[in-house]
Amino acid sequence: MSIYFIRHVSVVLYQQDFNTGGIKVDNVDDIREKNDSMVEVQCFPLFSLLTALEISSVDYFSLDVEGNELEVLKTIPFEKVYIKVLSVEFTHGPGGSASLEEFMKTKNYRVVTKLIHKRSFANDLIFVHNDFPVTVNFPPIIESRKTN
Repeated sequence: MSIYFIRHVSVVLYQQDFNTGGIKVDNVDDIREKNDSMVEVQCFPLFSLLTALEISSVDYFSLDVEGNELEVLKTIPFEKVYIKVLSVEFTHGPGGSASLEEFMKTKNYRVVTKLIHKRSFANDLIFVHNDFPVTVNFPPIIESRKTN
């Protein structure tokens, strides 16, 4: 699948499927068999929305897009928007947590902890901008022991 929709305003076809849904076709004109669980969704690049709202600083940003996290992060001009804290899902993307950590390090971020849940309700890296003071010492991994 092309990632055109991440960098440009576009309409995509989204397959609804509990917490594992995702974009199935990034051009709705290409779809051959649309079913009732698919909906058309208008997509905008994150920075376009922030610019339209005149926002240059974000306290907290949660990113969970079922495997395209790194591609979305690559579209953010971090030199133009200051995001203090991000939680980023790491399970579905190519390269896993290592590729996310490597990229975010080049953008002046560090990992403060990793959230893990055995049933995959949370599998996130928590990044903090190096200029943002953190006064709490987090364990390297926070793992939920609950089964539900």
